[in-house]
Amino acid sequence: MAPFLSPPKIQEEERQQRLALLQGKLKDRHIGGLLLGSTPSLQYFTGLVWRSSERFLGALVTPSELIYIVPGFERSRVESLPHLSGEIRGWEEEENSAALIASLLPAGASLAVDDAIPLFAYNLLRQEIAPERLLDGGPLIREQRICKSENEIAIIQYAMNLTLEVHRRAHAMIKPGVAASEVVRFIGEQHRALGARGGSTFCIVSFGAATALPHGADGEQFYQPGDVVLVDTGCRIDGYHSDLTRTYMLDEPSKEFAQIWAIEREAQQAVFDAPGWVCPAPLSMMRRAPSLSGMGSDRITSCRACHTGPDMGWALKSTKLPISCAQTRCL
Repeated sequence: MAPFLSPPKIQEEERQQRLALLQGKLKDRHIGGLLLGSTPSLQYFTGLVWRSSERFLGALVTPSELIYIVPGFERSRVESLPHLSGEIRGWEEEENSAALIASLLPAGASLAVDDAIPLFAYNLLRQEIAPERLLDGGPLIREQRICKSENEIAIIQYAMNLTLEVHRRAHAMIKPGVAASEVVRFIGEQHRALGARGGSTFCIVSFGAATALPHGADGEQFYQPGDVVLVDTGCRIDGYHSDLTRTYMLDEPSKEFAQIWAIEREAQQAVFDAPGWVCPAPLSMMRRAPSLSGMGSDRITSCRACHTGPDMGWALKSTKLPISCAQTRCL
């Protein structure tokens, strides 16, 4: 049984609020529509979860409408899945999905495009809509998604709590001779046991010298007494991600390890103490930490744990926006 109380999932009312806010921005900026692909943003705005494939499926959001663009033979399946109410327009195998999308826009209107859609889908759009009318929809999406509601933060915190508990359990099971792959399997099992139905969304376990590599080394590793341990893992709850890295020693730490760990902790505290920073600026603030004085850029950036982690929740990375709303970062 999971030891944490699961928060409510994102409800239709909140998605309607997101959609209304987006439609207001489209109207204010005189943009004819925003095209969402089979990306996390489709789930964020509409609740529809769909895996990207060679056949385009998404949604066209205009200032006044929500229109789903789906392969004709997938219509019944889409209708059966959770999603906000909206018109469903199908396209057939011999037809061009981009032509359908273009026909739904007013003459001469611009179209903002989800920057996570596949290149082939964008190239099809260019054949139907003049390139100067195709806009980068990424900033429009990110400025809304990066600001988290209380409900979103509760889900992310829940996911983080699960992963932190998994870290504790993994720490307790690592013994001399254990294989990194065995720890990875254990972590996946524990994520599922605690409530993450998909298990780990990713998991890296490294021992010894391999911990110097940010994303692990090829080949099997076996824990030996005195090894540094690095575990980087996370799970997904209702579309929201956890992502926690822990680096430690099971034995008495060496003087060098303890010193580097303390440097990392001070550098991260420098970020905590600097409200209003623009992500991804934390690295420059870390360099100003007293204990990092004199260390070269290569030393700082190669230090695996000297980093504040990714934007949490919905796979947004390196977004240059000030931390001025309810954003989440992992340290």
